[in-house]
Amino acid sequence: MATKDLGSKLICKECEANFYDLKKKPPICPKCGAKQPVFKPKTRSAAARQKQTATKPAEKEEPKNEKEIDLAADD
Repeated sequence: MATKDLGSKLICKECEANFYDLKKKPPICPKCGAKQPVFKPKTRSAAARQKQTATKPAEKEEPKNEKEIDLAADD
């Protein structure tokens, strides 16, 4: 079982080896020595979450001309 003392589990971008970053900045792969990019987690604000979950207003149907309706009925 992994412990928090080892840091985050990463996959090397160069050799695809699995390793823990040992809370080092920047993390370095122990197998090939490649420096790994540091990613910032994307967080959403409360306003963005509300905006995404809000339902879109229903689109209004345009009223048809009475002439168009009468012409279609005569055919």
